[in-house]
Amino acid sequence: MTAALKVIPTESELFISSNGKKLYTVNVYNTDDVLTQGKWSQCQKDVRIIVCNEETVLVHGNWYTSPALPYQSMSISFNLTGEFPEMASRLIKGGLKGLSEEYEGVTIQWTEAQVSYI
Repeated sequence: MTAALKVIPTESELFISSNGKKLYTVNVYNTDDVLTQGKWSQCQKDVRIIVCNEETVLVHGNWYTSPALPYQSMSISFNLTGEFPEMASRLIKGGLKGLSEEYEGVTIQWTEAQVSYI
């Protein structure tokens, strides 16, 4: 009988494989300052509800432009975990598409990037 070689992955390899090697970022812009402050605030809350409430989302950060700037934007960076990241991706995108129709003047970008560690 031959012995099998057991390969034990490093912590960073486990992190990469569990997250599908992709980093997702959603950018939302109050294009041309169309939304009032109240509607922009509600739009941001709705984006966070759609992105951050998905069970398979591991959020890395949520950023906002400085209030001193003449335009407004927010970004959320995250990984998708679990067995079906493509399904979670489609659900989130669908929700965000609905928001872009609800809040006229808002621009929403979706970015998927391969992660490499240095």
